[in-house]
Amino acid sequence: EEPDENDDYFNMIQSIRDQAEANNLAPLTEVDVGMVCVARFSADGNWYRACIEDFLEENKLQVQVRFVDYGNRDNVPVECLRVLPSESSDLPAMAVECCLQDVPFSCLESDEVVAKFEELTVHQTLTAKLIDVNVRPMVIDLFSGADNVFVNKILSSFNEQEAAETSENAQEDVDAFSPEPPAPIQQSDSNTAQHQRKSRGGARRRSPMGSPCRTFQAALQAAKNSQEWLLNASAKEFESIKASETSRSADKHSDHKEKRRSAGKKRQDDKSS
Repeated sequence: EEPDENDDYFNMIQSIRDQAEANNLAPLTEVDVGMVCVARFSADGNWYRACIEDFLEENKLQVQVRFVDYGNRDNVPVECLRVLPSESSDLPAMAVECCLQDVPFSCLESDEVVAKFEELTVHQTLTAKLIDVNVRPMVIDLFSGADNVFVNKILSSFNEQEAAETSENAQEDVDAFSPEPPAPIQQSDSNTAQHQRKSRGGARRRSPMGSPCRTFQAALQAAKNSQEWLLNASAKEFESIKASETSRSADKHSDHKEKRRSAGKKRQDDKSS
């Protein structure tokens, strides 16, 4: 008959307990996160293989451990840690972290979902179907009991139902705090009479500025008139400048002819003398 692997684990755990009770395991003096050791479980006082996950105090007198063969965690004083015997480190950890497919971790925030999960798994025969072993934690489908109750489906339905109730409650809160719509304004008798006169074709008062359309047209026409005035003024100014330049050029030409005439007359007088 081939040896059962479970027997090896049972013998290892029993050996650890016996050595710890007989004080044959050395206290763990150098404590660090990630170390594998032997720790005492506070619930039953027994000793199990454990991995140190975190320090809980600044003076490092208490740590959080995960029991690698069971998967549960506990807060343990440093004095309750022991060195793991070399012969007990050969067997791999029996507990493997997994997560349920299609069941988000946020479900664990609900007390109802956690209670239902415990109801389906505690003291039950469980069967796991591996979905993805290449990620950590591994993804599984979990079945409970002889009837193979699909745990994933039940927890997922709990989560969807709770989400729907939360959404409905939120909507009720919104409706409860929504302000009432304002009541319609009651017109006085004079306003009602004035409205009736308008509906019968009575004269309407015009605003001082007139309708928006007419106001815009008036502004546009004023801009056009201003533009035409600027163009006319520019044209007149240009004509004035052009006439001034022409007059200045004529005067300059006349002065030049006069100078030439005076110079010619002077040369004739010099020849005569």
